[in-house]
Amino acid sequence: PFACYRNRLGEGHLVEHLPERDLDGRTVIDVEARTLDAYGAAIGAATLLHIDAEGGEGAVLAGAKKLIESSPEMKILFEWGVRDQPKLDAFTWLSEIGFSFAEVKHSNELVPVSLLSLERGRVVDVLA
Repeated sequence: PFACYRNRLGEGHLVEHLPERDLDGRTVIDVEARTLDAYGAAIGAATLLHIDAEGGEGAVLAGAKKLIESSPEMKILFEWGVRDQPKLDAFTWLSEIGFSFAEVKHSNELVPVSLLSLERGRVVDVLA
């Protein structure tokens, strides 16, 4: 399920379950989701995976494992913030298969980081 605000287009997030009523002005809709791996050979190898899933990054990664493992040149760009630290396990396997992480600064400079070292309360773009 996905919750979105009626008066703010482009803003929303995943929710755990479908509520029985509207949540604080949010409309909750049930959307069909497919993993990137479900598309298999139709995608082929990829060089860039940009994830902006409003808290669902771990689920996107889990559904793209085969694609990532079969794309040796792939870079993954995602947003990381304090809310993501509890989901660190979803990102651990990226390190295990050879990915490292760099914060993408506003100047486009890449600064190597550990996800745990990122300042709490700050949301940053990260390239793996």
